[in-house]
Amino acid sequence: MDTAAGILAALGALAITVEKIVSFIRHVLDPTGKFPTWVWNVLAMLVGIGFALGWQINLLPAVLKLIPAFETSSALTGTSGQVLTGLAIGGASGFAYGVLQALEATVHRNRAMTPKATQT
Repeated sequence: MDTAAGILAALGALAITVEKIVSFIRHVLDPTGKFPTWVWNVLAMLVGIGFALGWQINLLPAVLKLIPAFETSSALTGTSGQVLTGLAIGGASGFAYGVLQALEATVHRNRAMTPKATQT
């Protein structure tokens, strides 16, 4: 199970990084929110693919080793595996965006509900 945890940790860390990059670009290029959502989803996929290709990250062979029928498979060990890994990173960044937005909303709600300290 250590392999699965490592894969999820790597995927999660990269997804959060991609999400922050896409959010930065989104706030710079579209502060009023006029662009459709699909633009940012495609950008996240492209940034994820860029990360995977640039750093030669391929998580798919490790994933295949977790499946007994594919333990000895050498499929997806090259560029195709890196591209699919990038797509997975970009897709997971959407989940990371939702989680971070929910946490931010909770922080704002808690701050609004907390009474301000009176100064004496």
